[in-house]
Amino acid sequence: MHRMGLIMGVFLTAVYLGANCCVMAGEVEIPATMVSDKIENRETQLEETEEMLSESEEIMQEFLTVFFSINQENRIACLEDGDVETYLEPFQALTTEECLEQMGAGRLPSKYDKLLSEDYESVEVEEIELDHYADNTYEYTVQLSLLSGDNVVETSVTGQIGIDDGKKIYNIYVKEEKGFIDSLAGEKD
Repeated sequence: MHRMGLIMGVFLTAVYLGANCCVMAGEVEIPATMVSDKIENRETQLEETEEMLSESEEIMQEFLTVFFSINQENRIACLEDGDVETYLEPFQALTTEECLEQMGAGRLPSKYDKLLSEDYESVEVEEIELDHYADNTYEYTVQLSLLSGDNVVETSVTGQIGIDDGKKIYNIYVKEEKGFIDSLAGEKD
């Protein structure tokens, strides 16, 4: 009975694989062309996944660059004039509506812009590192140069960022480490 089940399983496997296989001594032999087709399909899927990840990473990097290029294009003037909508405009194409609301409620990045504008002329984003955390959430580290005349203060900031399948940022979290906040407030080492 056991032997009959094995033969039936081999037969069903052979039927499933179709005309591209033959049964030899109770084993299924799969032609090399089928194997190479399956490998090519897997490689194509892997490449497509990597492309999607790199596209998501590019969007996250663009967002973080705009976010941490503090007072970019003198955007703090918009806040001083009470024009929050214009202030958040650079983020609209990159974020969900909920994320924009979250940013407004949490005063992100406006509280950093205000701290910075007292002691620095601008900020340059030097490097962004993204590490996959879970699902569509990444941890980031951003290396910054705070510029005031000829003076440059190097600092970094970390946090988490989330991107949805539609390639929009849905969440931004900034870990307010003392060194980062002190740097923004002009308290240099």
